[in-house]
Amino acid sequence: MQIKKISALLDIMENHKNYRPSTFEKYKLILRLVYKVVYGNNKFYPEQVNWFSIKVSKDRSRESFTLDMASI
Repeated sequence: MQIKKISALLDIMENHKNYRPSTFEKYKLILRLVYKVVYGNNKFYPEQVNWFSIKVSKDRSRESFTLDMASI
């Protein structure tokens, strides 16, 4: 059940908010660390957060750095 809620949260953050990829990476890192401390006794990542990667895809990173001529 928690995996579905975390998946929905990540989907909202990634697709519906206008966060930069670096911000999204930081939020994912913090989420994993909190679960590690609370549920993993600071020794391992529990299954609720072990399934997703912290890194953002290169395509999404490139999208954030594209500029059009009007903004230059």
